[in-house]
Amino acid sequence: MNQRKTDERKLIQAVAHKDKEALKELFQIYHKRVFRYAFKMLGDYENANDITSDVFVTIWEKASSFKGYSSLSTWIFGITRNKTLTFFKKRRYHVDLKDTNFAHDSRETLHQRQDLQLALSTLSVEHREVLEMIFFLGLSYEEAAQLLKCPVGTVKSRIFHAKKLLGKFLSSTPEHSASNSTSL
Repeated sequence: MNQRKTDERKLIQAVAHKDKEALKELFQIYHKRVFRYAFKMLGDYENANDITSDVFVTIWEKASSFKGYSSLSTWIFGITRNKTLTFFKKRRYHVDLKDTNFAHDSRETLHQRQDLQLALSTLSVEHREVLEMIFFLGLSYEEAAQLLKCPVGTVKSRIFHAKKLLGKFLSSTPEHSASNSTSL
């Protein structure tokens, strides 16, 4: 077992024994990635913050149920995914691009990010979440398949089709069709 997995196992075991300092350390390691995943899926800062909080409450309550069959990050993102999907089901939620904060971007970058955000919002939840897992969270295809409870081939297929749909959408927007240099 490598050092990182050993450290993670010790950390989650400490959380399971209700060590608040261990939970703080786990929070420092994962909260930005958990928030980013929730925000990318929901497009809403407040709801992503709520989900992030819920994830860490669940980690605190369920740490003893972590058996180590997967990496700790896979387990944590499984909790995050489940919380996000539950939110979608309860609220029949749709991404509202007005709430997305692009305040610090240049005008050109702002337009590119808004186009990408709009393109992502046209994808199904299944396509959006697999892109998020692979390209933004850096999970392997195997880890994503484990989280999604599907074969690796399904993950690869969803990536392929999501990229194809994004390319089609982005090439149909006026700014991108003239000079489509964006590669997915």
